[in-house]
Amino acid sequence: MHIGKQIKIARMFRGLTQQDLAEKVHRTRPLISSIEQTGVVNVHTLKMICEVLEVDAEALKANSNDITMAALNAKKEV
Repeated sequence: MHIGKQIKIARMFRGLTQQDLAEKVHRTRPLISSIEQTGVVNVHTLKMICEVLEVDAEALKANSNDITMAALNAKKEV
């Protein structure tokens, strides 16, 4: 699963729309949509997205099918 799909799962888990996330990271909704569809994301934008979604960027980059839920659960326990 590419990083864009993992971002989408994390966003939905947090109850955010693409527009909500875009506003929180000071980007556009079409950019968020593109990231989720393609997995192509600037490192700086990825960092901001991960901060908002409370997930570890390195965990997302690991590209494992189970990593998104593991990353979300780890952040919830902190």
